[in-house]
Amino acid sequence: MKRKSWIIMALVLVVVAVLGYNYLYQDHRDIQQETAVFKGTASELKTLLTGSEDTLSNTTVELRGYVTALELDGLVLSNSVYCKLDSIPEVSLQENLIIKGRVLGYDSLFELVSMDQCKIIND
Repeated sequence: MKRKSWIIMALVLVVVAVLGYNYLYQDHRDIQQETAVFKGTASELKTLLTGSEDTLSNTTVELRGYVTALELDGLVLSNSVYCKLDSIPEVSLQENLIIKGRVLGYDSLFELVSMDQCKIIND
């Protein structure tokens, strides 16, 4: 009887371990393959999120705009949206771009929409 209970406990432990592993190590989202929920300009997105912050949080968007600032790990688009880029391409100030990425939310301190997983989709 004792051996049977050990086998059952071991099986339960294996099932819990497998389920836990699958939960923690899920496939990550591929933002570039997702369809954009919002397509428009960077200024339009900022206006939209200023009123209601949670409307587009954690969604994929595609934005048009021009580069107004270059940062170490990203850029600012049209003085409205900070885009954290996975890799920094060679871009110049005032260059028009189309960027696809995930919206994190509106930062009222810097008055910028924050995005990550951004990629420039026009070259």
